[in-house]
Amino acid sequence: MGQQLTVDPSPGKKEETSFKVRFLRSVLVGFNSIGHLTLTGSGLISLRYSARKGSVTEFDVFSSASPLFLKNNDQLNAASHLLNPVGGLANASLRFSYPLKVKENKVSKIALRTGLKLIEAFPIKAIDGNYFLDQYLELGWSFQNLITENPMDNESLYFLAYPHLFVHHSDSERRNSFFGTNLPPTALGYGFEVGLNYNKRLHLSLTGSQFVNADSVDLQKFVVAIGVAFQF
Repeated sequence: MGQQLTVDPSPGKKEETSFKVRFLRSVLVGFNSIGHLTLTGSGLISLRYSARKGSVTEFDVFSSASPLFLKNNDQLNAASHLLNPVGGLANASLRFSYPLKVKENKVSKIALRTGLKLIEAFPIKAIDGNYFLDQYLELGWSFQNLITENPMDNESLYFLAYPHLFVHHSDSERRNSFFGTNLPPTALGYGFEVGLNYNKRLHLSLTGSQFVNADSVDLQKFVVAIGVAFQF
């Protein structure tokens, strides 16, 4: 899942199921081509269920803040929160993944993710309030490859990739309050993430995403972001 791909050290079939509860899974700092600096608490509440056949169901809650905006474009700034996979003042996400192919050091999975974001942004009319809800759905393919490992020193380096399609939906009246007619209530797009994970703790990522049915040239821009996350 974008900007939050984590290493699964045992992606194949398991002898028994497991259930884990974690808090504040990682902290992420990111910067994108719109000019947003973002600080994200990832997995503020994280529930993970792993089944015997290798499927994983996860529930996560995120929160992101943007202390720096370099461009004075309210609609583009609001779109930045939508296109950020972990964006939003509050972001609740449910994800299901199932292994398609598992080798000794490689695994590919199909992944389905859905969730709800609370976005803070500037409306066209000041009386409309500064928040709106966004529902999203992602369908993608995730790939994990162990590049190198040194069990004696507990060191590892993983490559991860996640190309995906997405849909974002908001109430039409609220969508118009922030975007006018420049972004339809149901916005379609695609995205990707590639990343390196060192020792299952330090994660470096490059992501990209784009709306394909926006009516504004600004909102049709392909947005690229870099991120650094420390996983607990």
